Amino acid sequence: MVTFPQANAPRFVFKVGGNELMVVAFRLEEKVSTPFWALLQLSSADELQFEDMVGKIGLLTIESGQEDRHLNGIVYRFARKGTSGRFFLYEAQVVPQLQLLGLDQDCRIFQQKSVPDIVREVLEESGITGDLFEFRLQGNYAPRDYCVQYRESDLDFVSRLLEGEGIFYFFEHFAEKHLLVFGDGTVNYQPIAGEPKVIFNAGGGMVAEEEAVVGFNVARQLRTGKYALRDFNFQKPDLDLTADHTDQENKKREVYDYPGVYETTEIGKHLAKVRLEESILFKDRAEGNSVVPRFVPGFCFTLEGHDLDGFNAEYLLTGVVHQGAQPQVLAEKAGPAEGTRYENQFTAIPAAVTLRPERQTPRPVVEGVQTAIVTGPSGEEIYTDKHGRI
Repeated sequence: MVTFPQANAPRFVFKVGGNELMVVAFRLEEKVSTPFWALLQLSSADELQFEDMVGKIGLLTIESGQEDRHLNGIVYRFARKGTSGRFFLYEAQVVPQLQLLGLDQDCRIFQQKSVPDIVREVLEESGITGDLFEFRLQGNYAPRDYCVQYRESDLDFVSRLLEGEGIFYFFEHFAEKHLLVFGDGTVNYQPIAGEPKVIFNAGGGMVAEEEAVVGFNVARQLRTGKYALRDFNFQKPDLDLTADHTDQENKKREVYDYPGVYETTEIGKHLAKVRLEESILFKDRAEGNSVVPRFVPGFCFTLEGHDLDGFNAEYLLTGVVHQGAQPQVLAEKAGPAEGTRYENQFTAIPAAVTLRPERQTPRPVVEGVQTAIVTGPSGEEIYTDKHGRI
């Protein structure tokens, strides 16, 4: 990690309710379409109990001369680690409210509802109220005749649906809350807080005088150039539901998939486009190191001052791992040369590229025959719809 001179060193503070704890060190992992995760090493002159911390709202603040960076979340786990001199030592894990959906599991059916409608219902049932999430979608999402959650957690169910539709999410953090934001296009990209232009300074060494990107590289790799889908509508057997989408810069290599799980050509064309955008997402991928705490996945920055002029462009952050330490808060144990340290490693894509989440949540498998109670109008022994289904 990079050490900061005392005059412009950031300060790390963690608060839970009325308790303010000193941050000895922390690691924060953030990625688009993934719940964030923070592990904090803490100290306090007070002895704290589990009920004071677990399940409560926690706020990590990185105070700097530019723009304070907040991380608001739920204390998911809290450990009492012993003592160091006159200080009590603790460890806290902080996650978003969304992560708590992983503690619920269900088997249920949703009918005639779109994916955004289903996600909204699951979130609200889990206690994530409407002021804590926001849909900023440009696309139109048709209702699904039949959508099943089967022996999977609410988090896996929601993730699977969003990934299938190509809807990504990220978090906006405030002192009082964190906002879960859903998007589906480049129009959803926003600049990082404060000044979005960030200088490249590879000669900064191990001491940071200002916020900068201190390491940066871009890689390109081969990707699929065409995605083709096909399906069948038993009500319209003569209808050709073939749909495809091609990368105009690379028309080689094709993925063909059947069934595409759609009923109209229009929906099929949209899904083929989404699948190809998912495939070529990391065709050009940037990686780097910085001392900019304001870097947050889902937000854009513009790199300036790199020797390779082609690198000086606007990028969308897709993942950031922050690490910080201020061992001097344990004054009795800190050595004379120990000061505040901070650095992050990030991944990014060109801001012109449409972000699509990778389909990584598995679809549950029904292992065998299922027994169920069939409902219908009273007085009828067997009730079927117009297609003979019960």
